[in-house]
Amino acid sequence: MRITVATDVAGAVTDAERISSELIIDAEQTAGDHAGGFQVIAMHSVPYGRLRKLNLIDFVRDADNNTMFATYGGKRIVVDDSLPAVAGTNRVTYTSILFGAGAFVMGEGRVLVPSEMDRKPSSGNGGGEDVIHSRRADIIHPLGFTFNSASVAGQSATQAELATAANWTRVWDRKNVPIAFLQTNG
Repeated sequence: MRITVATDVAGAVTDAERISSELIIDAEQTAGDHAGGFQVIAMHSVPYGRLRKLNLIDFVRDADNNTMFATYGGKRIVVDDSLPAVAGTNRVTYTSILFGAGAFVMGEGRVLVPSEMDRKPSSGNGGGEDVIHSRRADIIHPLGFTFNSASVAGQSATQAELATAANWTRVWDRKNVPIAFLQTNG
């Protein structure tokens, strides 16, 4: 599910370590004959700029809103500098992510007390006040994976526990998981 050409060696970054159409195809091909199912590619502005310099980005006008959006190979591009850009000793590694339909699913977890009411009779200029508390546990989950909650220390997983690769197990065949990652130096 991941193609990595990024390195942290000293010296100039080579073209082989930068994003390219060949590397995007390699990332797609991790899904085998399901490679055509990717519809979106999210990337940091640095690899996006590289694809623009290579003249590989097309701009398409949205018929409904009359706005322009960027595409690569028919895939919608999401440019977001909050995507992983990990600075090593010598270089930065950028992670681009390809998504297919249904890459993430949403659910609602259980909460101990979903709702409760509190009455404050002295509030509201003597008329009282009712306070309703409502609690939710929304879950966004990558399709085809299970989370190993045995390593969770508290009631729910922390960001660090969610980011730990050992806490996730792919339970579906790779071809049926519509996510791929590409790590480059630009």
